Amino acid sequence: AIGSAVLTSLALLNAFASAGGISVISFLDKEVISGVILGACLPYVFAALTMTAVAEAAMNIIVEVRRQFKNIPGLLDGKEGVEADHAKCVAISTQSSLKKMVAPGLLSVFAPIAVGFAGRQKMLG
Repeated sequence: AIGSAVLTSLALLNAFASAGGISVISFLDKEVISGVILGACLPYVFAALTMTAVAEAAMNIIVEVRRQFKNIPGLLDGKEGVEADHAKCVAISTQSSLKKMVAPGLLSVFAPIAVGFAGRQKMLG
């Protein structure tokens, strides 16, 4: 069902280009179709990598907060003068964002370059 929807949308896009007199690009070329499909998939891959990174960072922060509740007496009860170690949570968040967001960043930089080398100009549209 999804494959037929993709082909139908490409056919409609090609009909629009024909009706509009756009002849610079042909949506019937295999390189162009491959580039369009790949380009449509990349945002989902980027979003999945980003959400995974955020979920792992959140889990690490939850583990740290539980550790603090367990090891710092009076923190869970809200006693006066008892302070949580906020700097540790900020450090976890910063380290996790620097480590885990490398893959989405590299994807956004190198995907167009790889597609350009693989399919030349036609694949980039």
